[in-house]
Amino acid sequence: MKYYSSNIKSSLSLSVHFIANENSITEIQLKSNSSSPENLFWDLASTYPINQNMLNLIKNWIETYANGKQPKTALPLSLQSISSPFHFQVLTELQNIPFGTALTYQQMAIKLSNPKAARAVGNACARNPLPLVIPCHRILSQNGLGGFSGGLDIKRKLLAFEKCKFIDSHE
Repeated sequence: MKYYSSNIKSSLSLSVHFIANENSITEIQLKSNSSSPENLFWDLASTYPINQNMLNLIKNWIETYANGKQPKTALPLSLQSISSPFHFQVLTELQNIPFGTALTYQQMAIKLSNPKAARAVGNACARNPLPLVIPCHRILSQNGLGGFSGGLDIKRKLLAFEKCKFIDSHE
């Protein structure tokens, strides 16, 4: 199978590198840029050829996100690298967390009908191959941010950009 790779640079001081095949996105990596203009604007810079249809889907998704909205277009995502059923379940449920909302690892474990699995939820989030699109940045520890594969600075920026509201499950 042929794979493609591209970078998307944003003025949110975020660079998104993604890998895709003809049918789906297989991996996303987030990194900080050195510049930090105030407005969010995405500039697509291709590093390897990519299927133009896939590129347009990703670009539209990111432009919608950059405009402060939950993208409604479902991107074709590949979770073939996920071998654990629980990990797959966590990544699937993460996609249901709305833009601007944050939950704790514990709350996610309860949503998955496994209240003792907060640490396993954290481990699944840490191994998310598609951060941002599968929004593991919206999951927090009860005592703070928790972790994030792109680094805590990026997690803070994404949560601030989305103006995330914490959902108290006791309300």
